[in-house]
Amino acid sequence: MVSTHDEIAGRSEGESDCDESPYELILQRSSLARGLKSVFSNLSSSGIVNIIINKWIQVRFCLPQKVHRSRKKGLLIDPEIIDRFVY
Repeated sequence: MVSTHDEIAGRSEGESDCDESPYELILQRSSLARGLKSVFSNLSSSGIVNIIINKWIQVRFCLPQKVHRSRKKGLLIDPEIIDRFVY
C-alpha cells in the first residue's frame, strides 16, 4: 500500500492522470486494503465483521448496540446495559 501511494505521489504532474486516485489504485492492488474497506463498510452498515486476512487470520467482531438497533427499529438500547449483561 505504501509503495503504491509513494509511486503516485512521486509522479510529476505531466505523468499522472488527474482522475487517478492513489487510494483506488491501492484497492486494486492490495487484498489487505480491500479487506479493511470491507471491515469499515460492514461495521458502518450492520455492525458485524467476519473476515479472513491473508487466507489465515480470522477476525470476527460485533458492535452489539448497532446489531440490536438494526433488528428492532426504533428500539434504542444503551450500550452500558449490554455491557452489564455480557460481563
